[in-house]
Amino acid sequence: MSGPLDACLCGPLPFMRTVRERLRDAGVPAERIHYEVFGPDLWQGRD
Repeated sequence: MSGPLDACLCGPLPFMRTVRERLRDAGVPAERIHYEVFGPDLWQGRD
């Protein structure tokens, strides 16, 4: 990867959780992963 990465996720929660986990495993800082939930914000993956 060359330079900082910002990831913007949108979709069903199971999809976003999986993609977020993969991004975190790849070393992307949590503050550079952005998301939008359509419906109630049930996100529990804060770190």
